[in-house]
Amino acid sequence: MIDINKAEKEFINYTSQFGNANEKIVYKIQHTKRVENFAKNIAENLKFDEENIKLAILIGILHDIGRFEQVKMYDSYYDNKVDHADLGVKILFENNMIRKFIDIDNYDNIIYKAVKNHNKYKIENNLNAEETLHTKVIRDADKIDILNEISKKTFKSIYNKDEISNQNLSDEVYESIMNRKLVNNNDVKTDLDHWILKVGYIFDINFKVSKQMIKDNQSVLKFIDRINTDNEDTNNKLQSIRKLVIAYLND
Repeated sequence: MIDINKAEKEFINYTSQFGNANEKIVYKIQHTKRVENFAKNIAENLKFDEENIKLAILIGILHDIGRFEQVKMYDSYYDNKVDHADLGVKILFENNMIRKFIDIDNYDNIIYKAVKNHNKYKIENNLNAEETLHTKVIRDADKIDILNEISKKTFKSIYNKDEISNQNLSDEVYESIMNRKLVNNNDVKTDLDHWILKVGYIFDINFKVSKQMIKDNQSVLKFIDRINTDNEDTNNKLQSIRKLVIAYLND
């Protein structure tokens, strides 16, 4: 059996070593709790049995476990120096730390695959049905929270810039969005690209309930509308993207 109370206590115990002075650490603790709840809601909506609902919650607790060491080492969320999901499964499984969160090993393969694949451009091909299902749940839950949270922020609060009139939206990023695809990180050239990259998340949402959560919060439209620029080309692209988002979420 999966004991969620035990897992949550162990998560608190593990993250306490990183302290609360770094806002990036605090934010990821808060993010984890929200993703845990989104995973629970998705699993319940999909009519998972009780044990698989708990498994979805547990994966929510563990999905970003690599973030804390990443921030400790680099004070950054960027995965260019270390992939936080790969680091996460290393932390959990290399020295069997996973047993602190769950006593039995019945679900180790599912947990490993879901945590490892939660942030990848696409899910690897060698997963079985259960691994794929739980990976899709955590990917959706994670994206829902990222979109909700960025919709509350301004461009300046993240990039420390008052305006982006000197930035263009790269053609590769724009074309990916308009073709309803995730944006490849290799195509990101500007801060604006990195901001708009998040729009592509909606095209990698796996379940109707997840899509409905995004639609209800209007998170994507909110952060598109927060962009102020006098660049006519960029404005035209943003308006096209906005229309596409509305049509897609209403489809």
